[in-house]
Amino acid sequence: MQKVDRKYLFVTLNRNSFSSLDEFVRTWSKAYSYSNMELYSDIISKNELQMEDLEKLFQWKNGMRLSDKKTNSFEQKILNKIFIINELKINWNEQLFNQEFEKISTVWKIFLLHIIRSEKYPIFD
Repeated sequence: MQKVDRKYLFVTLNRNSFSSLDEFVRTWSKAYSYSNMELYSDIISKNELQMEDLEKLFQWKNGMRLSDKKTNSFEQKILNKIFIINELKINWNEQLFNQEFEKISTVWKIFLLHIIRSEKYPIFD
């Protein structure tokens, strides 16, 4: 029989233990704390984003300043498309989103999707 290292066991969350999804989220959200939530909250709710907003959100997501390599990628693949991002916030088009942002990493693509449509696509980090 294989010995189990208990420090790697995870709690299984069961939604059925709660009367509603809201109760589930309220209960478990107490276990999480994110720095600079005010920065995130102030920007994510904007109808139109500025370049500085995107920079701040991606630094927030990264947890620190972006490396030179990430900055170059971010500027070329995301920041240069700020007008498309703002258009997608107004008129969502999944095909356009996938076409314009097909060459960014999965993590950044999911985060950008969240930025554009945060009500529809929440993130869980």
